[in-house]
Amino acid sequence: MDGYGKRALIIDDNEDILHLTGITLMDHGYNVYTASDGFGGSEQMKKRRYDVVLVDITCRGLTACNLSGCAA
Repeated sequence: MDGYGKRALIIDDNEDILHLTGITLMDHGYNVYTASDGFGGSEQMKKRRYDVVLVDITCRGLTACNLSGCAA
């Protein structure tokens, strides 16, 4: 969902956390995007800029190195 508000990206391999965190952020006015692994999160970060990125650091396919390169 791409509106005019703030954007948040949630990267987590737990679907329940993605869902509940997404609902909470939407209730606070964020347009929420999700990825279920590090690869998908990296791809999302290449597509657009986010105001907030919440990351499960134990998520499969995710390292600090592959994420930090996308945030530039």
